[in-house]
Amino acid sequence: MVRISDVSSSPLLGYMLPKAFLNDKESLSLSLLRYTNNFGELLAAYFAIRYALKRNVQLVYGDCPSLGLPKVNTSFILLRE
Repeated sequence: MVRISDVSSSPLLGYMLPKAFLNDKESLSLSLLRYTNNFGELLAAYFAIRYALKRNVQLVYGDCPSLGLPKVNTSFILLRE
């Protein structure tokens, strides 16, 4: 599952991919393609960085509890500064 969101957990993949590729939670499922979790993390990083460059987002974080950010079910969190 590939999902990126902002700090308020609003999904962002819908801004980059056609809705036909996304599920009802605006996530991209890789389970049918049988890709590994590592590939999913790499793909999420790619989409997060691509979104950040287009929208002038300064901070991109992985889903890491040590950052003190709210725990969300997403691969990457984008913050504006």
